[in-house]
Amino acid sequence: MYLKFFHLNEKPFNYLTPNPRFFYYAPQYLSVKRKTEYVISERSGHLYIYGPIGSGKTTLLKTISQMLDEEKRNIVNFLNAPNLKTANALVRRICTGFNVKTERSYNGTLQNLTDWLVEQYRRGRFPVLIIDEAQNIVRDGLKALHYLMTYVTSDDLLLMIILCGQEELAARIERFPEIKSRMYPSALSSLSREETEELVRYRWQVASAGKDNPLPFQKDALDAIFEYSRGLPREICKICDLALLAAFADQQRKIGAKIIKTVAEDLDLSGGEHGR
Repeated sequence: MYLKFFHLNEKPFNYLTPNPRFFYYAPQYLSVKRKTEYVISERSGHLYIYGPIGSGKTTLLKTISQMLDEEKRNIVNFLNAPNLKTANALVRRICTGFNVKTERSYNGTLQNLTDWLVEQYRRGRFPVLIIDEAQNIVRDGLKALHYLMTYVTSDDLLLMIILCGQEELAARIERFPEIKSRMYPSALSSLSREETEELVRYRWQVASAGKDNPLPFQKDALDAIFEYSRGLPREICKICDLALLAAFADQQRKIGAKIIKTVAEDLDLSGGEHGR
């Protein structure tokens, strides 16, 4: 609706579909990416990522998955929110993602998976299992993942596991020292005021029809975006998207704090000085 008015090729703040092209690598995200690259290159461990709702976890995972897919030796299996009641159901879902035959018995399915992992190692392939919303995994499921983590050669992992979820995931892993000892932790948090502005500018540049397309958000608007969003990327995008729509409706090419305040109130967000 507002694309032509603001000289955009596409929506810069689409918060419903995590498009890796729009992902802004704040330092904390870059740290996770580097850990992933290190673990992949060295076959040296596993990774769990946790943070508050809206902190960019899923988009980060999609970006990491895309990065891993670009290397032919990797076989990436991405599971989303496996809210399964048994370890057997989880292992069967993992096998389906890797195109491994399942059996009627849990042990038979697990044996097929471990045999397949050995075969991939012999072929020089490296399977990577990525699980989003991993706080939903039941304890028996975590035990199954622990078993897969222990399945190694004398030198290398046969499978890398990346778990990602809300802060509850870290608490659950803390209570499971066998898994914790085999994983690198990465905590995500809200963005700073500076990082919030950089995210807005980066996404605007990616979506713009030309490099010189001016950012419509004024300094006081960016201050307000940070305050109302509390630095959470999903909320930042929601506010910016609706602010562009509101500005277009009023035929305004510059967006100040007043529009942000109105949008934030519509979204039922409370802020700092702009919310008072």
